[in-house]
Amino acid sequence: MAGGWSLLAGRTTYEDLYEGWVVRQPASPMTKALTDVRKFVASHDPGYEPRWENSTLLAGEAAMRQLKQAHDKPLVMFGSGKLLRALMRLGWSMNWC
Repeated sequence: MAGGWSLLAGRTTYEDLYEGWVVRQPASPMTKALTDVRKFVASHDPGYEPRWENSTLLAGEAAMRQLKQAHDKPLVMFGSGKLLRALMRLGWSMNWC
């Protein structure tokens, strides 16, 4: 999990991950890996402020399209079913694991 990927999550999943790792297990190696990695959080709220280090808010379809065009690392998603359905409607192709 060392730097060759980025996390893409919807707001709910992002908050759940933050709560589960940073708040509840701050000394865990997984917490360090998740904190160090670049995180993109999708939200309908343009005023949302991500609390986790290395996090970037993606508000709206234009931001999602820009991420897809400009980002050069694999994007990993945990959960985020609502976001996944939205990405599929936008024509994103996915590699499933």
